[in-house]
Amino acid sequence: MSRPGDDFDALFRAGNEAWELFREKRGAAFHAFVPADYPMALEVLRKLRPRASSFLELGSGVGVITILAALLGFEACGIEIDPWLAQQAEDLADEFGVEAHFAAGSFIPEEFQGEVDLHQTELPSILHGNSGFQELERDLDDFDLVYAFYWPGLDELFFELMRRHGQPGGLLLTYGGIEGYRLWRDGKELPID
Repeated sequence: MSRPGDDFDALFRAGNEAWELFREKRGAAFHAFVPADYPMALEVLRKLRPRASSFLELGSGVGVITILAALLGFEACGIEIDPWLAQQAEDLADEFGVEAHFAAGSFIPEEFQGEVDLHQTELPSILHGNSGFQELERDLDDFDLVYAFYWPGLDELFFELMRRHGQPGGLLLTYGGIEGYRLWRDGKELPID
């Protein structure tokens, strides 16, 4: 008999169900959370596992990607600005017997907030708030693989965030509905394979 955490399809279904609950809860109110391509994330994380041991998801939503990383052997954490989503992620990790840690708060280090304000982003709700790093008791440079949803126009902001506060030589994995999964180091794209 397999453990619940061994069934990736069950995790994907549970993540989609949590996302649907969130959409119903929010009603017509906008939220920046967009689910990723979970099966492709599994394949990408498998390929990157030999290159990294610690994983942080910026804007972890219901936690599926972070939980996948933990199932693959990463020391995995996620930061989510919405407390309800962060709790759903914790519950999902517990349901699948996975040790993944989630914090409710902003994934922007306090000392980087001025740079965010200069970008005058249209997505302030995901970039402003209490620091999730304080709750995790970790810093961005504690992680050798950082994952973020790709928001058009914010790529330079994420590159600068990694340059100033990430681990030297740390990897940034991004996902966008059109772009798919892309891997970066020091603002330069790398092959995933």
